[in-house]
Amino acid sequence: MDERINYPEIEEFLRSVIKREEGFLSQLEKYAEERFIPIVQPETAALLKVIVGIHKPERVLEAGTAIGYSACVIARAMGSSGIVDTIEIDEEMAEAARKNIETMGLGSRIRVLQGDALEVMECLSTPYDLIFLDAAKGQYLEYFEQAMRLLKPGGLLISDNILYKGLVLQDR
Repeated sequence: MDERINYPEIEEFLRSVIKREEGFLSQLEKYAEERFIPIVQPETAALLKVIVGIHKPERVLEAGTAIGYSACVIARAMGSSGIVDTIEIDEEMAEAARKNIETMGLGSRIRVLQGDALEVMECLSTPYDLIFLDAAKGQYLEYFEQAMRLLKPGGLLISDNILYKGLVLQDR
């Protein structure tokens, strides 16, 4: 029995039909790939745009900023309004994200919070319409309680790579 959840031919098909990012976001993709910096896959970015377009959140929380790629994708999909708070544990990555966000002209709409995602989430009290978890996979169950506390009624919780190498399951 084939126990894979990802199939190369499906990934290839999805990447052939989605519109790829252009401009600075495309440069960020290349930068991340060359330096092995984890950012969302193109098909995940496309799905995030669709979900944001349908759900129309006003406030988004992201755990796991890296260089700010997905925060920028989300903020752009929100249109000219909407706020994204994004959490990054690594100080250098957080600073790189801030620079990239400014370059994208999104500095007034994306706030980078530097620190451990769980600790930062515990200090937050503002409710969010959408929460995107893309941080330490082995800690997703710990993030879940805080995410549910911070999520508005009717809000949406998205967890990237939930089955990634069994890390969430193994942490259970």
